[in-house]
Amino acid sequence: MKDFGQRGPNEEFESDIWFAKLERLATERAASSGDLNDLEKAATAAKLFADARKTRSELQYINSHIHLEDAKSWAFLAIPLLMLVGLLVFSPGPDQQARAMREANSETQWHEVERNFITQLNQTSGRPDVLLLTTPLQPFLNEPKHGKEAADLSLLALARVTSADSFQDYFVSRNIRVGSQNLSSIATLDRMLYTSFNELDDALNTETNGIMAIPGRTLNKEQGARARDAILLELTFLSGRVGLYFRSLGGSTPVNADLRRVFLKNVDLSGVDFGHSLLDNSQWEGVALAGADLSGIQDYENSQWIDASWWDAKRISKPLLGYLIANQYPYHPPVTDYANPPKSKEVYVSKVLALCDAAALTCSSEHMPYGSLAPPKPAKPVKPSVVPSAEP
Repeated sequence: MKDFGQRGPNEEFESDIWFAKLERLATERAASSGDLNDLEKAATAAKLFADARKTRSELQYINSHIHLEDAKSWAFLAIPLLMLVGLLVFSPGPDQQARAMREANSETQWHEVERNFITQLNQTSGRPDVLLLTTPLQPFLNEPKHGKEAADLSLLALARVTSADSFQDYFVSRNIRVGSQNLSSIATLDRMLYTSFNELDDALNTETNGIMAIPGRTLNKEQGARARDAILLELTFLSGRVGLYFRSLGGSTPVNADLRRVFLKNVDLSGVDFGHSLLDNSQWEGVALAGADLSGIQDYENSQWIDASWWDAKRISKPLLGYLIANQYPYHPPVTDYANPPKSKEVYVSKVLALCDAAALTCSSEHMPYGSLAPPKPAKPVKPSVVPSAEP
């Protein structure tokens, strides 16, 4: 026979109904008879019903308490098992431990290499040996964690390289090729070299008593000129590598490069689609642009196109074309020489008018600037007159 603590929910609900009916029936009969004995019997019955409810509640509590204690006992027994499972699942295996040790050693080695690099760079007088200085960085260049930092330190060394030959040796020995992945870093290096070039050039133009004071160095005029010329060769070499990459796209893929403050020197960029590249404060010197597409260029403020044959381009954006016609026309002061000059003013004008039509820009051939500082045509050689020799 089940006790109250073992009844199901439906059974308990049914017993509550019968208790209520019996209690109500006893109370009604006692009230209707008015007999004292019946009233006492009704009171006794009510007490019995109350005691029964209390007993059932206690039994339910005891039963649930027993279940709770059983659950606690099972929990205490399960804890060691769960801990054992956790140790088996989450404890690192030999491979994980070895990998963690390698990562820790790599981190320690990187900080040591970084510290030594900065120390040597600061202690080196003049311009350091870039190959010697950057060799310890090479193992980290392809690491995902320290690759960018290693590349940035290499740029610092390259910006202070000893000579143009050493600069080129670095690229050849490391087999560095310009591509989409490192174009941003190469552009940063170009800007650093361009800054050094401008500092040296300004110092050469303002030197007094033959001594040039530039940040970190004191050079005489001859040393400063050699350093400036070396940087110019480095910029020319770097521009050539950039040009190889741009032309390798074949004009089918827009470059869309950040070329702000970049100095491009003596490079062939024919057929390159520059897309929406940024050209603010860039310098284009001795740049061939035959068939290049500059129709997407909108950012070109303060760009300089010295000896750059932009009139040979395939398309140029309307605002850039207006800027070039007004400010970067052939032989504009002080540019008096071009590596790829237009054959004549008439040829130049006809090419520019074709560019204007393509860009929907209103142009007038009569008011199209063309420099008056063009170099004079070389005089035809005069044939020496033949003087007959005197007869003896």
